Amino acid sequence: MANHLINVTPDEAAWKKAAEKWGRVFLKMPVLAMGDATKFMTGLPGCRTNQHLGTVESEAQFYPYVADKRGDGSTAINFETLEIFFGSMIHDFVPNDYIQTLLGEHADKLGMGQSQSEMARLVLSTIMESAGEKLALALPVAKRNASGNTTLDLFNGFATLISSAIISGKVSVANGNLVQISDAITADNVVEVIKGLEYGLDTRLRRQERFLFCDPAIVDLYNEGYLLTHPSVPYNQKFEQNYVEGSNRKMTFAPLDGLAGTGVMFIAPKKNVIYGYDGVSDEEKFEVLRLNADTFTVNAKMFFGVGFRTYDKRFLKVAMIAGGSAVQPNIEPREVTLAANATYDLSVFPSTGWTFSSSATGKATVSSAGKITGVAAGSANITCTNGTTEIVVKVTVTAA
Repeated sequence: MANHLINVTPDEAAWKKAAEKWGRVFLKMPVLAMGDATKFMTGLPGCRTNQHLGTVESEAQFYPYVADKRGDGSTAINFETLEIFFGSMIHDFVPNDYIQTLLGEHADKLGMGQSQSEMARLVLSTIMESAGEKLALALPVAKRNASGNTTLDLFNGFATLISSAIISGKVSVANGNLVQISDAITADNVVEVIKGLEYGLDTRLRRQERFLFCDPAIVDLYNEGYLLTHPSVPYNQKFEQNYVEGSNRKMTFAPLDGLAGTGVMFIAPKKNVIYGYDGVSDEEKFEVLRLNADTFTVNAKMFFGVGFRTYDKRFLKVAMIAGGSAVQPNIEPREVTLAANATYDLSVFPSTGWTFSSSATGKATVSSAGKITGVAAGSANITCTNGTTEIVVKVTVTAA
């Protein structure tokens, strides 16, 4: 049987016209293609520069009446920066390769074989949707590298931002917005782990509708684990329910493919998980150029970035699971005061892979396990290293 592959000679004018006619639509497609992930987040259109996201914290309160008495409470506006990056895509493609794949061997019988404009729209849409799928996978784990050439290099993803916040101390166990899980999550313990996360949330976060952003495998384990631990409870009459039992249906699973294997989970309301893009200005660009007789080039530019409105425990709780590929090593506390001859055990996560050194062994020493011993009154810095992570703990030793 003859193989009747169509071979259309690309009409440069038709493809350029399609780019001009639908260019604005094509530029929106990467954002639309992320819909399965971004439906749990808040989008900010019109972003072409860094955005300063403010939250208000007030200690104002009523107290017994005394004429002209003023309270001690203060009101502060705290800002986090949503970093927006300018990205480009120069993608070479052979139109006929796409046409054969998308429309089939007998595309002309579909009534589209002679419509170069419609072919162009379909092919260019597919290219931009593919770019959006790459963005969706990068949402949690992208790490800005200005000299890189993949979507993972374009911006800083949520897990990357969390790692930076842990290193800086903004996210910590002491601050109430971090929990560190030493055991691997299995069907046997997943229900208790998730329940522990739910019950450990700040009460103000528990009152809000919120999402548990996690590896999709965690959701599968949870459904399996719930059936194992609650065989008589009609939890899964429909099976695969998407909310956490015990949360009054206020905590919904938000599986992100990009979090697979990372060991990172975070809980936040939709309003605290932000993605910024432009979508409205003429600074973004979409055009099609001819490279040679058979090959065209898509030249597209767009703005994009993600971030948290705040790291405050009222709006965010992070969980790190030891062994994950994106787990951030952590040491707490970052400042220690002890008397000479006294000892203090640093809290380390994970429990292995650390090395320690003291800047002044005449004031304080540190063991290979992270035990600090005061020697004499004064100060010392304890440098804690795990892989590429380096954390400094400031030690003050008082007289015995």
